[in-house]
Amino acid sequence: RLGAVFHDMDKAIEEQESFALYGLDRYQLMQEILETLEDGRDVVALETIFRAEGKLPHGEPGKKAFAEAVDEGISFQKKIALMNKGESLPPLSIDLTVGEFRITGRIEEIYRNGLFFCRPAKVKPSDRLRGWLYHLVLTLLSPENCAVKTAVLGKDAAYGYGTPENAAECL
Repeated sequence: RLGAVFHDMDKAIEEQESFALYGLDRYQLMQEILETLEDGRDVVALETIFRAEGKLPHGEPGKKAFAEAVDEGISFQKKIALMNKGESLPPLSIDLTVGEFRITGRIEEIYRNGLFFCRPAKVKPSDRLRGWLYHLVLTLLSPENCAVKTAVLGKDAAYGYGTPENAAECL
């Protein structure tokens, strides 16, 4: 006898193989597809990259999941195009004093026709709040080369903000 004692023999080795895309992997793939489409690049190369990274299921389920994601990405890209963002503008520097508070930073995603926040997922309350806060700051800055409008677009909904009368009070 060896006198060996094996603990936790009852625990089976957990091994799972994904047959679909879920959660963060799906979101990251959708983000990459949208960026690739926006840049005018071919999305086919993404399948190889995501497969190599282990982010796609193996075999036919992976091919199907990728094809569905590409179709969904193209559909979402069409929704974004309908928003008519206009030309991209350089980042807008922020240095505001509102009451006792100083707000500094940059607005990166700014376009001739306003701010546009798009994500290939359901719009969360935090997305709406982010859009509203950036919109209030944009209203206070009132840049001449940009419309004071903000849109938040997700797979399930779209929200738009017009010019509030009391942006400083809202902040």
